[in-house]
Order: sequence, then structure tokens, then C-alpha cells
Amino acid sequence: PLKVPGERAHDRDIQITQDWLDFTQKRPASDSQPFFGFLFYDALHAISHPQGFKGPFQPSWDKVHYERLSDDLDPTEFWNFYRNVAYFEDSLVGLILSDLQTRGLLENTVVIITGDHGQEFNENGKGYWGHNGNYSQAQVGVPLIIHWPGGTPATFDHWTSHYDIVPTLMRDLFNCRNEIRDYSIGRYLDDSSPRDWMLVGSDDHFGIIEPDRI
Repeated sequence: PLKVPGERAHDRDIQITQDWLDFTQKRPASDSQPFFGFLFYDALHAISHPQGFKGPFQPSWDKVHYERLSDDLDPTEFWNFYRNVAYFEDSLVGLILSDLQTRGLLENTVVIITGDHGQEFNENGKGYWGHNGNYSQAQVGVPLIIHWPGGTPATFDHWTSHYDIVPTLMRDLFNCRNEIRDYSIGRYLDDSSPRDWMLVGSDDHFGIIEPDRI
């Protein structure tokens, strides 16, 4: 569904997890047709978890106290609260992965886990908290974890972009041989050649990140 019921972000995240599990349960084991799923978890964006949930990272706030944010605030309790929300979200993702594995689907399913932006906790000492405030590494850096059946485990530390995901899928999953420039400004994720610039932004403003300036 395009809209998920639920009063708070974590309620909706629980619901989309259950919706997906319902889908895989109803899917016949003999069904060999490819399927696609997109699950947008929002609790980490809203920074909320169920009341009474106690994560492992302590001491922690029990909710976000935006009124306390300042240049000289010790971010520890806020940071721990954020990490506890991530821990809650990870538990939901774990349910999805375990279900795929139990049904024998993980062995032939590409799984991509990423985020749409980072979250700043005044790392740069300029009074920025959250996201949508600048284009520093704290706000544009996101995790990108890919489970690729038959792939060789590897860790890359070169610049990559969300724009690189589609070309990689087109080449390695859909056997497309068009030049990337036909349909994307990205590269293949395993292309470690230096980049002169990278486009970042949202639907209303953009930035160009270069090796020595933004």
C-alpha cells in the first residue's frame, strides 16, 4: 500500500513489516515468478520507538527534546536515543531477512539496505542537528549494505551514490548493456576510479560535493 495506517512512525514500520510477512506467507512455495518489495522504514527519520522499548545504548533520552539542542549540549543521551531507534528498526529488518531465509528465498534474492540521508549531532561544531541543514559528511553519509547471492563479500570505501544503484542492477541483474549515460548520472558501485564531483540534494535544493569543497 502507498499509505500505511498507524499514528506514529514506529507503528507504521511495524505494520509494513507485518504486511510484507503476510505477502511472503501467502506466496505459494512453488511460485518461481520474480517479486519486488520496497519497505520505507520511517522511525529513524522521526526518531521514535514504541513506548517502553529499552534499547542497549544508555543513558538515553526517552524522546527527542528539541528545546535542549544548543552548541554546547552534550549529545550523548540524544545520540544513544537515536541508536536505540536504529536498534529497534534493525529488529524489524531482521524479521524480514529471517523470513526470507526460512523460506529459501534469500539465496536468490538481492537485498539492498540503505538510507536517504544522514543525521548530524553537531559533529562539525557549527550548531547543526538533524538533517536538511547542510551537505557535510554527517548529513549525506548513509549506510549501503547489499546482499547479492553468489557474490564475494567485500567492503568498499570509495565514493558512491544512490545514483549508482540502478546502473549496477541494470548490468549485473538485468543484463543491460547500454551505456550508463543513456539512463543515469551514476556509475557502477564497484567503480573505484576517482570522482571529481557528486550531486546531492532533495526535491527542492541541491549541492555539488567536490573533494575539497561543497
